[in-house]
Amino acid sequence: MPRAAKTTRKSDLCHTNRVAQAARDGRPMRTHTLPPVYFDEDEPVFRRSKWGTSNYEYNPRNPVGCALTVISVLVAGVVMLLMYHHAGPFAHPSDPTPTWSEPEDGLPIIPPPHAATGDPVFSGAPSDP
Repeated sequence: MPRAAKTTRKSDLCHTNRVAQAARDGRPMRTHTLPPVYFDEDEPVFRRSKWGTSNYEYNPRNPVGCALTVISVLVAGVVMLLMYHHAGPFAHPSDPTPTWSEPEDGLPIIPPPHAATGDPVFSGAPSDP
């Protein structure tokens, strides 16, 4: 006698239905689990990248490499927040320094002689063709 094909209903695939079915059967159901992370101190802190280049990357299997990964992400996030809010070393200067200062001897500043002639080549004014 041939077996009947089992039809899968959409409601059978629902997570809550699977948990309820497991509870009715009396077996424990793990809802959300992550793969275990095993640290091995014999692993190197840096390992070769798997992208085919000669670059190195932090090794998450080593506790120091994992800590360096977390610290790098946190530092990058803090720097981006400081840049966004213009704070810390990225702050706008509150009192800009002047680009020039008065002469120390108190004499007036005399413009160069070609500025008084109105010649566009020397005065810096745009020339009309």
